[in-house]
Amino acid sequence: MWIDIDDAVRIYARMLRARLGPRRGAKAALETADHLRAKGDWSGVEAWEVVAAELAPRDRRRSTPGD
Repeated sequence: MWIDIDDAVRIYARMLRARLGPRRGAKAALETADHLRAKGDWSGVEAWEVVAAELAPRDRRRSTPGD
């Protein structure tokens, strides 16, 4: 079984949401991205920023016709 980057993002986002909640999980993901940025790991930064975005609260407003 192969796990691609999209699967890994969903797995880590679910784990962080379960352990820390969405806000603290997103903060932890961004802290990891900052740590990797300091080390020059740009692909890691990109991956963890996607994890943080996956945890960001979604806009739950209903769209109105014509929007």
